[in-house]
Amino acid sequence: MLEVQVLQILIQQLKRPQDGSNSSRRANPTYFTTAFASSFGGVGLDNINRSDFGMSFTHAFPEDGTTTSGAIVGPGGPGTFDGVSADAVDTNTTHSVGGQTYRYMQWNSALVGVNNGNSGTMGIAMYIDVNTGKAVVEIILGAGGRGAFNQIKNVDVLGVTAGRRFTFTNNLAISCVLSGADPYDGVTVGAGATAVANRDSTDGSFSLTGTVSGSDGSSQPYSVKPVNDGTGSLVTTDHTGTRSASAF
Repeated sequence: MLEVQVLQILIQQLKRPQDGSNSSRRANPTYFTTAFASSFGGVGLDNINRSDFGMSFTHAFPEDGTTTSGAIVGPGGPGTFDGVSADAVDTNTTHSVGGQTYRYMQWNSALVGVNNGNSGTMGIAMYIDVNTGKAVVEIILGAGGRGAFNQIKNVDVLGVTAGRRFTFTNNLAISCVLSGADPYDGVTVGAGATAVANRDSTDGSFSLTGTVSGSDGSSQPYSVKPVNDGTGSLVTTDHTGTRSASAF
């Protein structure tokens, strides 16, 4: 369990993965580190984008009823977490930035406000800042309530507790697109980059296909194998047709 003052507001110039420029955002100063970016599962939020992730919030006014002011869970997670109703993720999108696949997640009704009783709702967004590579837990203010009176009460998971973790490293000289839906679905991995995917299930059946496309500077289409006859290289001195270029 983590108990930290996260919703004290630190207004930062951040770059969300879906944005082309910086914007002022209310980021959690405690989580705004590269260490927590790793705990979140990297730019893909692999440890957040799972059914057994949960986060609850609390405030300092017991006279307003329960001090647990809300909770969020990952995709397919339970309807309750930490003894209160849990908000399911409303936005869960991926964005290609610099050859990496970033994930942006947002819960629109994560917690209630604190202002003359529990009133109003506030959202929570989670992503990795493109500028710094630091984890962002952003509070999105709604009608009523003041975020400074809330804090994160409890966090579950932030790591693999069951299932399997897949790590794919692209050793090609160009980008590769992974498909197969399980565990990767349309994920672009840049040259020399790594993509990590977690699966809660211990299912022994997984599918993975890597696809390369495009041409080199001589308009030769890329291939994962050089030209050969099956046992050795071909003599191409007098060949005038189109030959593939090695992607390695």
